[in-house]
Amino acid sequence: MDRNDTEKIQFQRMTETPVSHLICTLATPTILTMLITTFYNMADTFFVARLGTSAAGAGIAGYWFAPEIVALFQVEDPLVVAIGAAAFRAQCISLPLQSTIVLANMLFQSTGKAASAVVISSTLQKTTKKTFLFKIKKHT
Repeated sequence: MDRNDTEKIQFQRMTETPVSHLICTLATPTILTMLITTFYNMADTFFVARLGTSAAGAGIAGYWFAPEIVALFQVEDPLVVAIGAAAFRAQCISLPLQSTIVLANMLFQSTGKAASAVVISSTLQKTTKKTFLFKIKKHT
């Protein structure tokens, strides 16, 4: 089936399906995504609010002292500490991007561009994972 046939089928579906069923079908994934994001953001806001204004300083300190922080949990293997520090630093760098990604995700969802919303929402995870994998490859 080529793109033209797919567009015809989609047009037929959008024009012949009852509106109430069509709205429920198209809105359900977006509603679920927005609910999950809202619950996550509420929990995140609760815990970040308890940190106060020192949270920004903690992010910067986390970047600079990543090896020492990771070594608190794993001292025996220096390779694990190096990889853990690289992952922790990648997370610290990506923190400012999180609000932008959430806003862009909501914007695309509200304008009906679900595919773009999925791409935007996974950007942070992909960026962090690629940085982390690059650091692992460098240390092994």
